[in-house]
Amino acid sequence: MRILIVDDEYNIRELMRKYLGLEGLESDGAENGLSAQRLLREHHYDACLVDL
Repeated sequence: MRILIVDDEYNIRELMRKYLGLEGLESDGAENGLSAQRLLREHHYDACLVDL
């Protein structure tokens, strides 16, 4: 399973990626909506975690 994490706070993104990795999940991080759109065009994600 691959998850996209969208959060403007670097530390939160990396913490989430670390915990997901410990559970055997792949993840990518984006700092804003534009970065998220680019990643969504390039990769397939099973879920997105978005900080509004």
